[in-house]
Amino acid sequence: MTTTYEKERYERRSRTVTTVGVLCMLVAAGFAIWLIPQRYKATADSADSNYRIEQTLKGAVGYRDNSFYDNGPAQTDTAYLASLTDSIAGTFRYTFQSANATNVSYTYDVKSTVRGTYTLTGKEDEAANVWLKQIQLVSPKAKTAGAGNILISDSVTIPFEEYKKMIDDYRSTLQVPVNGEAIVTFTVRARGEIDGVAFNDVRTSTITIPLTQQIYQLAIKYDKDDVKQVLSTTVVSQHATMVQYGLIATGVLAAVGLCLVIVGQRRRIFKTPYRAELDRIYRYHDGIIIRAKELPDLSGKRLVPVKSFDDMLNLEEELKVPIVSCEVNEEATRFMIIRDDVVYQYLLGKLTASDSVVLREIQEAFSSSAHARSGAGPQPVKKPASHRKIQ
Repeated sequence: MTTTYEKERYERRSRTVTTVGVLCMLVAAGFAIWLIPQRYKATADSADSNYRIEQTLKGAVGYRDNSFYDNGPAQTDTAYLASLTDSIAGTFRYTFQSANATNVSYTYDVKSTVRGTYTLTGKEDEAANVWLKQIQLVSPKAKTAGAGNILISDSVTIPFEEYKKMIDDYRSTLQVPVNGEAIVTFTVRARGEIDGVAFNDVRTSTITIPLTQQIYQLAIKYDKDDVKQVLSTTVVSQHATMVQYGLIATGVLAAVGLCLVIVGQRRRIFKTPYRAELDRIYRYHDGIIIRAKELPDLSGKRLVPVKSFDDMLNLEEELKVPIVSCEVNEEATRFMIIRDDVVYQYLLGKLTASDSVVLREIQEAFSSSAHARSGAGPQPVKKPASHRKIQ
């Protein structure tokens, strides 16, 4: 079995192992891309139950008696006059619905916060508090709804004129140019169990009323409609375990693929000094090198060893004869220039013991043949102990 055949077989095996390794890594990467998001969510099929919350919040401005508005601002008005505003009515509605919720209890309250603010950076959303006062409009109320449905509907009267006077007194007494606003907050806390799984839900809705603007608008903020899923502890644990084992399997598959790639490409990744030098020679001088599968017939020629590959390059440039390369084994390659009956040879790497014996016998045969042609008389030629094929 020749060296060339062994090399081709190794290269085929290397490509196969590398391909399998790359496929393993691609499969692991694809599975990880699908699996990682599963750590942060559960599918809808694993949800034990849902509950739905719906909210509405409205604000109605009431004016003092005046000659401009008979019944207060019109429904089409979206901005209001602070000088005419007497009070604001806030109407809040909250609905909780769940088909299989039990032991549901809830509390709700309404409070207002009057505060003075000042913008230090010139950006309205970065206003700093200067003065703050909280007022409880509706004291906390606690109730229980065993059927799993909650309906809260309540209204509060917001004394706009009173809050405006608070901030005006603060501004005039301390002579500070602060802005003022009142924030009315509706807070509902619902807690209970759905199929034995506890839940706790907190919702807030707000009405923000400017107090230092001549013409102002109400800013109303609330969650109109929302659906939440409740997952049992067992389902969550099973899902987390499945994801964990999946990630471990993905890591193992990726590690196996990486090992196969390293094994398949080990000669390219971990190059010996001989292999690195051989690759460098072929990379830079491939145009003047002929790669032979077997050692050419050198019988009757005189062998001239060359010290370095640079000497071979100088001879190639002078003689205009290509360099012939032939791999002896995995650790040695011969480079030769054949001109008439002279063979210039550079050996890269190290020969094994058997290859060294063959090379010495060939050199002795070359020396005897050359001496016979020079007329020194017939000389006995030492025949090889055994005929070996140079690979």
